[in-house]
Amino acid sequence: MDSGLFFFLVFASAIVFASYAYSVAEAKGHDGSAWGLGGFFLGPVALLASLGLPDLKTRKYLRLIAEKQGVDLSGEPEVVQEKEGAPYDYTYWERYDRKPKE
Repeated sequence: MDSGLFFFLVFASAIVFASYAYSVAEAKGHDGSAWGLGGFFLGPVALLASLGLPDLKTRKYLRLIAEKQGVDLSGEPEVVQEKEGAPYDYTYWERYDRKPKE
């Protein structure tokens, strides 16, 4: 194999790994340029590592949904915050001395 063709194939595969690592990291809410450089120099190792990154965008949306529903995310034993804005009142049946429908 010609050495020029070999270097072209190595460079082309480095570009492919860099672009995939960049797009995966960006889609998950991380810095894509750093992962793109990692993909260029480390190839499939950086691509696999970027696949294992946590999805920060989904975590943010789930946190916002949970806070809007009144879930306490502080780590305390109480799960539901005591506030009027909670969409489901867990003390409804005790306050009105009724039994829930089965």
